[in-house]
Amino acid sequence: MADYSTAVLIVVLHQTCNIDKDKILELLAQAGIDPAVVVFMTPDEICATPQLEGVPIIFPLDKESCDAAELDQAARCAGQIGGSVIVVFGEGFPYDGLHPIAEKYGTQCSWSAEPLKIKIAGDDSEGPIDGTGSKLKRPGAGQVNC
Repeated sequence: MADYSTAVLIVVLHQTCNIDKDKILELLAQAGIDPAVVVFMTPDEICATPQLEGVPIIFPLDKESCDAAELDQAARCAGQIGGSVIVVFGEGFPYDGLHPIAEKYGTQCSWSAEPLKIKIAGDDSEGPIDGTGSKLKRPGAGQVNC
């Protein structure tokens, strides 16, 4: 197994996702991340990774990969190993609302360097952002009616 202990940022890329690795690295560079510290993984690989406390784990989503069940499992694993889950919608992918991965395991933002930089830094005080760049509110906590 590879050593991911020096990773500063992990990108979990599903096989059906059509977002090019170079485009992802370009966006991350615009957000101030050195491409040399980015590690690309598959959903299976993230589930086999040991503890990564506080490491940002980005899930790029496009129309093709948006509903992949393996990504939900991978996001659960990412959260369990201490990663900071961030869903990033591909350029021009107008996802509306809060994606289930972001709702359950982390946050989300559009394909834009500034909001992504803030999410990577761990600041989600502004809340999640949909695929068009609009701010979203998380559903409030409340009593469950049985």
